[in-house]
Parts: sequence; C-alpha cells; structure tokens
Amino acid sequence: MQAAPVMQRVPMSRIILDRTIVEDEWTFLPKGGAMPPSGKVIVALGDWLADSKTLSLRGESVGVWLDSHEDPAELADFAPNLPVIAVNFPAFRDGRGYSSAYLLRSRYGFRGELRAIGDVLRDQLFYLHRVGFNAFAIRADRDIEDALRAFADFSDSYQASIEPAQPLFRRRATVVAGGESKLQRLRALLARIEREFAPATFASSFGAEDMLLTDLIAREFPGIEIFSLNTGRLPNETLQLMETVPLHYGISLRIYSPEASAVAQYVTTNGADAFYESVDLRKSCCGIRKVEPLGRALIGKRAWLTGLRREQAASRQELTETEFDAAHGLQKFNPLIDWTHDEVWAYIRDNNVPYNKLHDRGYPSIGCEPCTRAVKPGEDARAGRWWWEGKAGQQECGLHVADSAATGYSAIPIRVIDRVGV
Repeated sequence: MQAAPVMQRVPMSRIILDRTIVEDEWTFLPKGGAMPPSGKVIVALGDWLADSKTLSLRGESVGVWLDSHEDPAELADFAPNLPVIAVNFPAFRDGRGYSSAYLLRSRYGFRGELRAIGDVLRDQLFYLHRVGFNAFAIRADRDIEDALRAFADFSDSYQASIEPAQPLFRRRATVVAGGESKLQRLRALLARIEREFAPATFASSFGAEDMLLTDLIAREFPGIEIFSLNTGRLPNETLQLMETVPLHYGISLRIYSPEASAVAQYVTTNGADAFYESVDLRKSCCGIRKVEPLGRALIGKRAWLTGLRREQAASRQELTETEFDAAHGLQKFNPLIDWTHDEVWAYIRDNNVPYNKLHDRGYPSIGCEPCTRAVKPGEDARAGRWWWEGKAGQQECGLHVADSAATGYSAIPIRVIDRVGV
C-alpha cells in the first residue's frame, strides 16, 4: 500500500477552485485516522468503503481521497452523491490520476469538486483541468498565486515557469472592451455552465463554430456532454468528421438518429426528395430528421449549447448569449454569439482543430447533403442552405425556432438510437 498523501496543511489553508484561490474548508484524514465529531472531512478510500453507510449519514460533510493506484470503480455506486473526491499524485510524473479523473467524470457520474493533491505543480494544471479536475492543492513549496496564472498562459506555452518558455499552442486571444479577450470570456461561460447547469449538453453539427466549441469542451470542460444528429442525409465529409472527433479528443460522442418508421412513412407518402417541392414538405422532413431527435437528446438536461452567431444570418440578429428555451424547458446558451467569422477561423487554425473539409470548397454553412450547396463569392453565408426557396439567410430548420408548429411536425417520445465512440 502506498503512503497517505503528504499534507501541506491540515486543513490546507488555500487551494485553487474553479480558477479562483479560496480558503480550504476541508480536513484530510490519513488512512485509519479518527473521525472528528463535526466539520468537513475527506477520508481515505479504504476507510470510506469500510464504513460507507455510517459516513454517508454525514451527507455533504464527507468526501473521499484515493491514491493514484486505487481503482476509481470502487466509488461507482457513491460518486454521484459525493461532494468532493481528491486524487493523490505521489509524484509529478505519475499519470494514473489523470485516468482516474476522466473515469470519475465520464463513466461514474461525479459532478462535485474533483481535487488534485500531492505532488501537484503549476505545469500540470492545464492538463489536469482537461481531464476533469476543477480544484488543485499546489505543493507546499510552490507559489499558489503563480500557479493560478498557468490558466492564463498555458494555452500559449508549455512549462511557462521556465526561461525561455517552451511553445505549445499558438492560441490568439481576440481583444474586446476592457482588455478582456473573447476567449477568456468564453472559457468563463463554459466553466459556469459546467458548474451551475449540469447536466448540460452541446449540440454539434461539426461546422466551424461547433468544432471550436468541441475543442474547448473536450480539452477543458469534460462535464459538458457533446451530441450530434445523424439525419441519414449528411455529406460524407461530415460523417468522416463524426468518426474523427471521438478518436482525436478521446471523448464519448452521442449520436441521435431519426425514427426509422417516421422516415419510411415520409418517403413512402411523399418521395425521398419531396422537400424540394414545398416549404411545408421541407419543414416536415427537418422535423422528422432533426427536431424530433433533438427533443430526445435534451431529455433530462438543464441546459444546451449551440454554435450560433449573430453574423451567420439575418434570422439570428436578435439572438442573445443565453435564453430560456420554453419549448424544451431548459436554458439555452449561444457562447459564440458575438464572435466573427475571422475570429472563429483564427482559433481553428491557431489550435490545429479538425474541421469539415467542405469549408475549403465554398461551403460556409453545412447541413444535409441534398439541401446544401457551395456559395458564390459575395453571396450570403447561408445562401447554400435550402437555396431553392429563394430566401437566403432567412430559412431555419426548426431546431432554433421556439414555435414547434413552424416545423410542421409534432414530436412523439420514441426510443433513443445512439452510438458512443471512445
């Protein structure tokens, strides 16, 4: 058995929590330590397992710490109800704790404070945060104020505390009023959504905006789920990206498909490409292939995120960063609402984010294959969507229309079809 973590302070006086330095309210008990009659206490995994029924009665005042070699599956039945789980890093180079954090977040449903303890250094914070940690007890001989600055500079350099700093990413922040960057604001918003609106989910159609958000969520905010809709009529380039994303980021991706019987009935009654014939038939097709699966994807969620931007279309000029989605009964966020086309693509290029290759062939907006074409120079960015209807930039599919009647389709609760890639 490995030794208990080296305790900097009992309780530790200050930690970094959600990118803020706070006074620590928790006391760590070594393995086999006597339980105090009151106060917030973090006990060893073995002690928790030996007396979980009694300790559970103390509710939010008891958390658990585990060594990097201990299996987080031991907490599978308890994780969703624990307020704090701490993972001990006995050495800087011990990477097992990263896997523990990822499993606790993605597989065992832990949504509380996930704390890294032990030999935790400034240069680890960026990567620890990417796998799910949101709290950090910095090693006692290091400056916690300096460590906090890692979140500001680590997207630009690796081991920024050494001279000269070693380059990692060429991330470029877009400056806005007051000197705060849009990227900083975006990160702060995603952190708030992850913390205050769990479970939250992000709807990705693999366009440029969605890939920017996918990159940030996958790397830094694993508590936000990512899903997509496979309409059955997507371009091959989109399907290829759908396969690439889970492998590239090492994440799970939920794919929702339309109800086969509804698609079959539409095709039998109207024809496979009847959407060309009228706006009503087009909206009905969108309702079956997009709107109804979206409803299933949002069941049980408290918030959903999109990649919508005001600049994209005339129909999106009045959108706000957040609003209550009455149709689905949850909060809706549009984190990129005020980003420009150039700012989105600067992030993608600076961070080597994978993107849909149709963008290189004149497709600024990409939907189903038969409903999307390339645009000509000078045309509206969404002129290639449902172009035969002759209202460039004004049409919508119904995913972002509050009045469900606009889709011409009434959703019914049916089975979830999903695929999870790892």
